Amino acid sequence: MSKSKNPAPGTPEGGPGGVADRGRFSARRKTDSVLRVLKGEPLDGVSRELGVTAATLATWRDAFVAAGTSGLKSRPTEPQEDQLRQLTHVIGEMSLTQHILKARLKQLEDPQSPFFRRKSSP
Repeated sequence: MSKSKNPAPGTPEGGPGGVADRGRFSARRKTDSVLRVLKGEPLDGVSRELGVTAATLATWRDAFVAAGTSGLKSRPTEPQEDQLRQLTHVIGEMSLTQHILKARLKQLEDPQSPFFRRKSSP
């Protein structure tokens, strides 16, 4: 396969030894791949070039389209969703505070700790 432009790393032509990089794909790289398919390039050709299965690329495409659809909804989020988000945040803060307090208490109860409270002798 000869192309007029330099092949990108991770493609069959640009990978080490002519083998596609089958590692994880960044969100940007997935987006670029999906946009190529949506613009009309054949799905099987793009998937072969990237070294992923056509099913994987189709899954990325479907997720991309679904996320775009949800972003175009004109109805705002439900008040319960906002309240749930706020309460989840509060629970997270309380859990973190509890964890810190437990660690501090354990430190104060350790006789080897410089913060251990020794009773003064009369």
